[in-house]
Amino acid sequence: MELWSDLATDLMNLKPHKHLNFIKDMKALSLIKSIV
Repeated sequence: MELWSDLATDLMNLKPHKHLNFIKDMKALSLIKSIV
C-alpha cells in the first residue's frame, strides 16, 4: 500500500489542480486499509 501512497504523492505534485481528488482518494484508501 505504501507504494501506492508514494505514487499518489508524485501524481499530486505533477497535477496540483487535482489535489482535492487525491485527498479524497487517499482518505478512501486509508478507510479500506483500516477495514482490511
